[in-house]
Amino acid sequence: MVTSNGLTAILTNLMADGPAAAAVGPIALNMAGLVHPGTTFLPFMAMSTAMASSFAYCLIIGTPPNAIVYASGYLEPKDYLRVGVPLWFMGNIVLLLLSAGYWVFRGFGGLPGF
Repeated sequence: MVTSNGLTAILTNLMADGPAAAAVGPIALNMAGLVHPGTTFLPFMAMSTAMASSFAYCLIIGTPPNAIVYASGYLEPKDYLRVGVPLWFMGNIVLLLLSAGYWVFRGFGGLPGF
């Protein structure tokens, strides 16, 4: 799960968030099905990959609202990096804690990988 989250979170800063999720999602689901066949692990893998695709904080190209704000002329590309990199790390940490804590609390702690 950590690999697909990290890959999606990196790709979403280099391209739009929808195509990043569309590119990594099928690969992540196939990996989850091969590693843990016959479990209910697939929806959680899909959910964490989809949530990681919304971490487009670091670059202007990551999401259209970033480009709209940049077009106003008030921000420089270094401002996105200065604020986006710490937010990116915090978002990934929160996603990992959420997937490790909340899903175990909901009764899915017996799944492989948790």
